[in-house]
Amino acid sequence: MNILFLTDDIYPHAGGIERVTDIQVRLFTQHGHACFVICRTGESETPYQAIARIDYTQEKRYQFSLEFAKGLSDQVMHFALKNQINVVINTRDWPLLSTIARNIANRLNVKHINYIHHQVYDRDAIRRYIKATPRSLKRAVKNGLFPLYWLLFRKKISRNYRLLYQQCDVMVILSEGFRRAATTELATDGGSKITVIPNPIVFKPVLNVSEVMREKENRVLIVGRMEEVSKNISGALRIWETIEKRHPELAWELDIVGDGPDKGTYETWVKKHGLRHVHFHGHVGSLDRLSDYYRRASLFMMTSHFEGFGMTLIEAQSFGCVPLVFDNFAAVHDIIAEDSLNGAIIPSNDYNAYVQQMESLMANASKRQKMGKLAISSCQIFSREGHYRKWMELFRNLGIALVE
Repeated sequence: MNILFLTDDIYPHAGGIERVTDIQVRLFTQHGHACFVICRTGESETPYQAIARIDYTQEKRYQFSLEFAKGLSDQVMHFALKNQINVVINTRDWPLLSTIARNIANRLNVKHINYIHHQVYDRDAIRRYIKATPRSLKRAVKNGLFPLYWLLFRKKISRNYRLLYQQCDVMVILSEGFRRAATTELATDGGSKITVIPNPIVFKPVLNVSEVMREKENRVLIVGRMEEVSKNISGALRIWETIEKRHPELAWELDIVGDGPDKGTYETWVKKHGLRHVHFHGHVGSLDRLSDYYRRASLFMMTSHFEGFGMTLIEAQSFGCVPLVFDNFAAVHDIIAEDSLNGAIIPSNDYNAYVQQMESLMANASKRQKMGKLAISSCQIFSREGHYRKWMELFRNLGIALVE
């Protein structure tokens, strides 16, 4: 089967969407399918069979003429025809790429899937986003008049997502927690075109659980883009500052892996506040190097204002690294059990509760070991092979002939 992906960038280390798409392509290729991509930018060494590029500005992702979309579609139509595409998957929630995908699918008489990596509607997340942006008159107005702002924002985003829903044959979302809002806001057909396929674990399954748990050290880990508005790394640092001050003889270290525009700000903040147990490692490159951090860490921190799925949570769990996360996005409840046996969900932005949970787990090695083992077993529902089977089932339901 020949699968065409539409996306923006194909740098697998750039972020969650890029990383998940890279995993999918490698999985599909491993099972004998050929994968092609239409993108704007990206590296040349990829698992794709062939690459076609289109050029557009960021503004055009949402505001564009049908003539502009047709022109880009015509540019790559020969590429799609030549490679005998069987299905088109758009990985971005942008009307421009969805329109191009629909044009190609119509011309080739194949199915078009829109793959949505974000929660479609989340009023609380938008409010947290506004509060996290730099102080300005614009922020003050949005925050002060939030009910009106939300009404206008919701109307605008509804228009975009309804177009995506109408254009595609199937809309894939990441969490059952997203389904209700997506069905209510987008669909006039009861959401019949919506299907749930969670993100897969990047790493191969741990074969020797006992050995992995023996490798654990008194280390806490953060992995993510160093970008404040969504990731709220400053919140994690404030939590850690409280713990360091309460425990002058602290025998724990905090490792922060990732790069981004606010990394320098965080490093300056740590120096200014005299934190002695925080280590910035930047972008580590290969998955093998990243896995070393997960293997050594006992606890994992996520303080994001919002997430689409929270890939790093299941990555941490897959190595028995117990995650602690604010209840700021619906998918967290798909990952961490309500009884908190494989991680801890902290009430939204309750920093005192977060500190207490951290201190409790730091002081209880046997509980960490038990939770870590349960995390390894529970996250297997997000295995790569399980993810692949769900996609194949979707293709079969769409009537796409599978040849492996």
